Amino acid sequence: KEYILAANEFENLLKNYTSSEFQVEGRYMLAMSYYSLSPEYYLDQTYTNYALIEFQNFLIIYPKDKKVSEVEAKIKELRNKLALKEYSAGLLYVKMDRYKAAQVYFEKVQTEYYDTDYADDASFNKIKVLIMRKKTEEAKKEIASFESKYKSSLYYSQVENLKKSLQ
Repeated sequence: KEYILAANEFENLLKNYTSSEFQVEGRYMLAMSYYSLSPEYYLDQTYTNYALIEFQNFLIIYPKDKKVSEVEAKIKELRNKLALKEYSAGLLYVKMDRYKAAQVYFEKVQTEYYDTDYADDASFNKIKVLIMRKKTEEAKKEIASFESKYKSSLYYSQVENLKKSLQ
Protein backbone atom coordinates (compact mmCIF):
# COMPACT_ATOMS: atom_id res chain seq x y z
CA LYS A 1 0.00 0.00 0.00
CA GLU A 2 2.85 2.37 -0.73
CA TYR A 3 1.06 4.20 -3.49
CA ILE A 4 3.25 7.30 -3.37
CA LEU A 5 6.33 5.17 -4.00
CA ALA A 6 4.48 3.28 -6.72
CA ALA A 7 3.45 6.54 -8.41
CA ASN A 8 7.06 7.70 -8.33
CA GLU A 9 8.25 4.45 -9.92
CA PHE A 10 5.61 4.63 -12.65
CA GLU A 11 6.60 8.23 -13.37
CA ASN A 12 10.22 7.07 -13.69
CA LEU A 13 9.17 4.33 -16.09
CA LEU A 14 7.23 6.80 -18.24
CA LYS A 15 10.07 9.35 -18.31
CA ASN A 16 13.09 7.07 -18.64
CA TYR A 17 11.79 4.22 -20.80
CA THR A 18 9.72 5.99 -23.43
CA SER A 19 9.84 3.10 -25.89
CA SER A 20 9.06 0.43 -23.30
CA GLU A 21 6.26 -2.03 -23.95
CA PHE A 22 5.00 -1.12 -20.47
CA GLN A 23 4.15 2.51 -21.30
CA VAL A 24 0.40 1.94 -21.57
CA GLU A 25 0.20 -0.12 -18.39
CA GLY A 26 2.58 2.28 -16.62
CA ARG A 27 0.43 5.29 -17.50
CA TYR A 28 -2.68 3.48 -16.27
CA MET A 29 -1.01 2.30 -13.06
CA LEU A 30 0.29 5.81 -12.35
CA ALA A 31 -3.30 7.07 -12.47
CA MET A 32 -4.47 4.13 -10.35
CA SER A 33 -1.78 4.86 -7.75
CA TYR A 34 -3.10 8.38 -7.34
CA TYR A 35 -6.66 7.06 -7.43
CA SER A 36 -5.83 4.75 -4.52
CA LEU A 37 -4.53 7.76 -2.57
CA SER A 38 -7.70 9.76 -3.19
CA PRO A 39 -9.37 10.27 0.22
CA GLU A 40 -12.97 10.83 1.24
CA TYR A 41 -14.56 13.95 -0.28
CA TYR A 42 -14.33 16.05 2.90
CA LEU A 43 -10.51 15.79 3.03
CA ASP A 44 -7.82 17.45 0.90
CA GLN A 45 -8.33 16.41 -2.74
CA THR A 46 -4.78 16.85 -4.06
CA TYR A 47 -4.41 13.18 -4.99
CA THR A 48 -7.89 13.13 -6.48
CA ASN A 49 -6.81 15.94 -8.81
CA TYR A 50 -3.57 14.11 -9.65
CA ALA A 51 -5.54 10.95 -10.48
CA LEU A 52 -7.96 12.93 -12.62
CA ILE A 53 -5.12 14.51 -14.58
CA GLU A 54 -3.42 11.16 -15.15
CA PHE A 55 -6.64 9.44 -16.23
CA GLN A 56 -7.28 12.30 -18.65
CA ASN A 57 -3.72 11.97 -19.96
CA PHE A 58 -4.34 8.27 -20.50
CA LEU A 59 -7.43 9.05 -22.59
CA ILE A 60 -5.54 11.62 -24.66
CA ILE A 61 -2.54 9.37 -25.31
CA TYR A 62 -4.39 6.04 -25.68
CA PRO A 63 -7.93 6.86 -26.90
CA LYS A 64 -8.49 3.39 -28.37
CA ASP A 65 -7.11 1.29 -25.51
CA LYS A 66 -9.27 -1.48 -24.04
CA LYS A 67 -9.29 0.31 -20.65
CA VAL A 68 -10.93 3.49 -21.99
CA SER A 69 -14.40 2.73 -20.61
CA GLU A 70 -12.94 1.89 -17.20
CA VAL A 71 -10.88 5.10 -17.23
CA GLU A 72 -13.94 7.16 -18.20
CA ALA A 73 -15.84 5.62 -15.27
CA LYS A 74 -13.00 6.54 -12.89
CA ILE A 75 -12.99 10.11 -14.23
CA LYS A 76 -16.74 10.36 -13.63
CA GLU A 77 -16.33 9.01 -10.10
CA LEU A 78 -13.52 11.46 -9.28
CA ARG A 79 -15.41 14.42 -10.75
CA ASN A 80 -18.43 13.45 -8.65
CA LYS A 81 -16.24 13.40 -5.56
CA LEU A 82 -14.88 16.88 -6.30
CA ALA A 83 -18.40 18.14 -7.00
CA LEU A 84 -19.64 16.68 -3.71
CA LYS A 85 -16.88 18.51 -1.85
CA GLU A 86 -17.94 21.87 -3.33
CA TYR A 87 -21.64 21.13 -2.93
CA SER A 88 -21.15 20.16 0.72
CA ALA A 89 -19.29 23.40 1.35
CA GLY A 90 -22.29 25.25 -0.08
CA LEU A 91 -24.66 23.38 2.23
CA LEU A 92 -22.43 24.19 5.20
CA TYR A 93 -22.59 27.89 4.37
CA VAL A 94 -26.40 27.65 4.14
CA LYS A 95 -26.47 26.16 7.67
CA MET A 96 -24.30 29.06 8.83
CA ASP A 97 -26.69 31.57 7.15
CA ARG A 98 -23.90 32.69 4.82
CA TYR A 99 -26.02 32.64 1.69
CA LYS A 100 -23.72 34.62 -0.58
CA ALA A 101 -20.84 32.23 0.13
CA ALA A 102 -23.17 29.25 -0.38
CA GLN A 103 -24.19 30.65 -3.75
CA VAL A 104 -20.52 30.82 -4.80
CA TYR A 105 -20.05 27.12 -4.10
CA PHE A 106 -23.29 26.10 -5.80
CA GLU A 107 -22.28 28.12 -8.86
CA LYS A 108 -18.88 26.44 -8.86
CA VAL A 109 -20.56 23.03 -9.00
CA GLN A 110 -22.72 24.25 -11.87
CA THR A 111 -19.82 25.62 -13.91
CA GLU A 112 -16.99 23.20 -13.16
CA TYR A 113 -18.95 20.01 -12.47
CA TYR A 114 -21.99 20.48 -14.72
CA ASP A 115 -21.77 16.84 -15.85
CA THR A 116 -21.89 15.32 -12.36
CA ASP A 117 -24.65 13.96 -10.18
CA TYR A 118 -24.63 17.16 -8.10
CA ALA A 119 -25.35 19.72 -10.82
CA ASP A 120 -29.12 19.68 -10.32
CA ASP A 121 -28.71 19.67 -6.53
CA ALA A 122 -26.52 22.76 -6.80
CA SER A 123 -28.96 24.51 -9.10
CA PHE A 124 -31.89 23.74 -6.80
CA ASN A 125 -30.04 25.01 -3.74
CA LYS A 126 -28.87 28.08 -5.62
CA ILE A 127 -32.52 28.89 -6.34
CA LYS A 128 -33.36 28.58 -2.64
CA VAL A 129 -30.39 30.74 -1.69
CA LEU A 130 -31.35 33.41 -4.22
CA ILE A 131 -34.86 33.48 -2.77
CA MET A 132 -33.45 33.79 0.77
CA ARG A 133 -31.27 36.66 -0.44
CA LYS A 134 -34.37 38.28 -1.99
CA LYS A 135 -32.86 38.10 -5.48
CA THR A 136 -36.17 37.30 -7.13
CA GLU A 137 -35.23 38.07 -10.74
CA GLU A 138 -32.05 36.00 -10.50
CA ALA A 139 -34.04 33.19 -8.89
CA LYS A 140 -36.54 33.27 -11.78
CA LYS A 141 -33.70 33.03 -14.30
CA GLU A 142 -32.17 30.12 -12.41
CA ILE A 143 -35.58 28.41 -12.30
CA ALA A 144 -35.90 28.77 -16.08
CA SER A 145 -32.42 27.33 -16.50
CA PHE A 146 -33.24 24.45 -14.15
CA GLU A 147 -36.44 23.67 -16.01
CA SER A 148 -34.62 23.43 -19.32
CA LYS A 149 -31.62 21.42 -18.07
CA TYR A 150 -33.02 19.08 -15.44
CA LYS A 151 -36.45 17.92 -16.57
CA SER A 152 -35.96 14.49 -14.95
CA SER A 153 -34.53 15.81 -11.67
CA LEU A 154 -36.00 14.72 -8.36
CA TYR A 155 -36.18 18.42 -7.49
CA TYR A 156 -38.28 19.39 -10.52
CA SER A 157 -41.64 19.53 -8.69
CA GLN A 158 -40.09 21.48 -5.80
CA VAL A 159 -38.67 23.99 -8.27
CA GLU A 160 -42.12 24.33 -9.83
CA ASN A 161 -43.52 25.08 -6.37
CA LEU A 162 -40.84 27.70 -5.80
CA LYS A 163 -41.69 29.23 -9.17
CA LYS A 164 -45.38 29.49 -8.18
CA SER A 165 -44.45 31.10 -4.87
CA LEU A 166 -42.51 33.82 -6.69
CA GLN A 167 -45.43 34.85 -8.92
